Amino acid sequence: MTTLDLELGGGWQSNCGHLRVTCGYMISSWFNAVTTDQWIRAVGRGNFVGQPDSMSYDTLMFDGLTVRAELRF
Repeated sequence: MTTLDLELGGGWQSNCGHLRVTCGYMISSWFNAVTTDQWIRAVGRGNFVGQPDSMSYDTLMFDGLTVRAELRF
């Protein structure tokens, strides 16, 4: 399974280092994932290997804004 992870962002830290705030954007993609219906059919048949040509694949993707605040001591 091919994966792609990308994170971009920045942050700020106070002069004393006790407060830190970061934010960014994250994308995580998993390519060639077996679809749910294909997996259910394979379980029903008891054949988990399957024929690669007859399987349908899909992409599973998560993305979004991330924000983190830290109080360090």
